Amino acid sequence: SVAWGSYFDHVKYWSKRWEDKNILTSTYEELKADLPGELQKMSTFLGLGLSREQISTVADNGTFSAMKAKAEADNLKFGKVVFRKGEVGDWNNHFSEEQRVELEAKYVETLVGTSLATRLNY
Repeated sequence: SVAWGSYFDHVKYWSKRWEDKNILTSTYEELKADLPGELQKMSTFLGLGLSREQISTVADNGTFSAMKAKAEADNLKFGKVVFRKGEVGDWNNHFSEEQRVELEAKYVETLVGTSLATRLNY
């Protein structure tokens, strides 16, 4: 749940704006599949003009393992940060069958027919 409403309602509302020229979206699945490519899209969208080398540096520091290592090194500064596996679909390992069925029903009810539904890989 997000503040003042459900995740699904929030995403459905914003999915209507995804094709706007001043909005760029990236899903976790897309970032996991091609982090440098998604970073290039962000650089272009923001008019940064980052070089391949800069994109590569950001991508190297933006991997799950790099961010996890950084968070663990900074624990004393910010308190404990919990990282799971960083794998797409890992939530399945933490939900009961009943919870998975409930989530799938909510997904179908709320998101099928939106542009997000074709981009997610639950």
